[in-house]
Parts: sequence; C-alpha cells; structure tokens
Amino acid sequence: GTQDQQKLLGEIAEGKLMLAFCHAEPDSGYARDYVRTIARREGNDYVIDGAKSHTIAAHAVDTLIVSARLGSDKGPVALFLVPRTSAGIKLSPAPALDGRRGAAVTLTGVRVPASAKLGDGDKDQTATISEILDRGAIALCAEAVGAMAAVTQITVDYLKTRKQFGELLSKFQVLQHRLVDMSVTTEEARALVHAALQAIDDGDPQARQAIWKAKIKTAQCARFVGGQAIQLHGGMGMTDELVVGHYYKRLAMCESLLGDAEWYLKQLAAEVA
Repeated sequence: GTQDQQKLLGEIAEGKLMLAFCHAEPDSGYARDYVRTIARREGNDYVIDGAKSHTIAAHAVDTLIVSARLGSDKGPVALFLVPRTSAGIKLSPAPALDGRRGAAVTLTGVRVPASAKLGDGDKDQTATISEILDRGAIALCAEAVGAMAAVTQITVDYLKTRKQFGELLSKFQVLQHRLVDMSVTTEEARALVHAALQAIDDGDPQARQAIWKAKIKTAQCARFVGGQAIQLHGGMGMTDELVVGHYYKRLAMCESLLGDAEWYLKQLAAEVA
C-alpha cells in the first residue's frame, strides 16, 4: 500500500483496527482469479458493485478488504479498503460449520475515495492475492496441527479413565494402535507444516509448492484424526457437550477453507507438469 495506508499496520497490530478479507465470490469456488465485482472510477471516487461469499468476521470488523476489477470484468484486479458501515453494503450474517460467525457481503453502488485503493497505479493484484491466500493456508495448517495434537491427547486421557468389561479402554491393544495412528498422523502433518514455514523464512522459490503440499497432507490428516477421536469417544463424541465434536468441526473447516486437498493437488499437478 501507500505510505499513508502502511500507517494502518500499527493499528492492526495493536488490535485497534479489525479487517476481513472479502475475495471469494458466490460462483468462484476456490479459483483465485475469479473476480466479478467491479469498481468504476467516478471523479475522485470509485463505485463498487458485486457480491462476496461468506467471510469469517465480516459482520463485525471495522473495514473490509474487497477485491474488484477496475472498470469492467476484463480489468485488472485491485484491492480496496471499504468501511463495513458504508452505504450500499448489505451483510448476511450466518455461522460457519465450526460456529464462528461471518457474513456474505453484497455491494451496491458503494462509494469509496480513490485513496481507498491499496497501492499505487493500476497493477493487477492477483499474484498478491494468491500469496495472501497461501499464507492463510499455511496458518490454517498450523492451527490444524495444534488441534490434532490436542484432540489426540484428550482421547488418550479419556481412554485412561473409561472402563469396558471391567478394564480401562487404554489397555485394549486395538485401541492403542488407533491412538498411535492418530499421533503418527499428526506428526506427519507437523513435519510438512514446519518444512513449509522454513521454506518461507528462507525465501525458497519452492515455498509455494511446500505450502500446497502441507495443505494437502494436513487436510487428509485432519479428517482422519478428528474422526478417530469421535469414534473412540463413542456416541457422546458427537454431542455439543463434549469438546472433541467442536475440534472435529474446526478441523473440517481447516480442511476446506481457502481450498481443499483436491484443489491443491490439481494446482500442484499443473505446476510440476
């Protein structure tokens, strides 16, 4: 962004300014270059029209970061800082699978000053958006690894206290094997996440592929570990009163948010072909 826009980074870091990244659209799927929202220049302002899919916290933040094409549906993609309470914005709040709230956003004639456009000039920001989403993806992977480790430990503790046929469940060898599988699966995901983070820190040109590989593996591992935790807790693993069910929902979100394993596999295959 410009120097004036960069001054906002301090407020963001301090938690004084809350943002939501509104990029995905109702028909976009996981495609990162699909943008049908249009920003038309009118004098010293831009007028934005379009719709964005459900975005976590969009209903509660101070400012929305909105992607839009300049001038027409063939124009370059730009990013705009749009106050959430701007005239012409309609929010449709709803909970996500894991209970976190967000909102779909409809923009109709939303007027913002030219200074609301991030950066100088009319350079297409698709590559920047892709990099942002990659950083978001590896953050989700790290969160999923932490959730998998937590739910594995919760399951171990449960099997050490629950009895069946007069014996602790933790003494049944078949269940021990399943706990080991959960632990090994978690560590497999952790290894790929650490490798991707190291690649980012080192400026490795293959860092993007490392992130994609981590997302693929973490998505697969999250579903397995979360499912095993519920199975080993029995029927009550599905209840709202037990935390493992909430972990499973969050892991399911980590699996699919910003792209699922199948989507990243296709991107990886296309890049290495």
